[in-house]
Amino acid sequence: MHIDITGRELSIKILVFGPPGVGKSNFIREAAVYAEQAATPMHVVTKPNADIRFLERLVLILKLNDTLRFRVQLVTAAGDPSLAAVHQMAVSGTDGVLFLASAQKRRWMANKKSFVHLYDLIRSDKTTHNDIPLVLMFTDEGDGDVRAIEELKALEAENELPVYVKTSQTPNTMFDALWHLIEDTVTYLEDRHRVSSRFQMPQYTWSSTIRRLQMQSVAITSGEER
Repeated sequence: MHIDITGRELSIKILVFGPPGVGKSNFIREAAVYAEQAATPMHVVTKPNADIRFLERLVLILKLNDTLRFRVQLVTAAGDPSLAAVHQMAVSGTDGVLFLASAQKRRWMANKKSFVHLYDLIRSDKTTHNDIPLVLMFTDEGDGDVRAIEELKALEAENELPVYVKTSQTPNTMFDALWHLIEDTVTYLEDRHRVSSRFQMPQYTWSSTIRRLQMQSVAITSGEER
């Protein structure tokens, strides 16, 4: 998290994590397309991260009102377990995690290994709290026998975390999951750090701002880590 009092901006970092082949890079790229197709014209600027291989980054600018905006940095890293150093870099300073998992039965163990790896990274990173918000999203990308949606959604109550299931018929599910995570993350940061008081915002104004979160325009730019 980074607070810019003068610029009236709250910056948060969202990590998109998961095993290889679940669509993490596609998620980042489709976010840009989604912004371009929004009702309000969007300006999209992209550039490769030539300095860091296997790491992708985009920044969402959510302007909630005339006096405050959110800078949401989306970061993802290649799922190859051998890239531990890159994964640690991606996790550092993360405020919330969108974990993409495969709905294919044959890849269930890969999901578990990646999930355990994620929490090992979080626990070892001094800049990331162990209780940061997490949203789990299953995708059916690739060929294979997939688990029933009802079975996947049942994990929500078992693990006490939001679960979304993206299929070819429900492509926008990924953005529903992202907005859910952004709201949870901002609420978490308010509870832990009293962000509203840093901006000298009354609590009712802050609450009203959060309720408008999903309804506002989004602009995507390339961004450097703050």
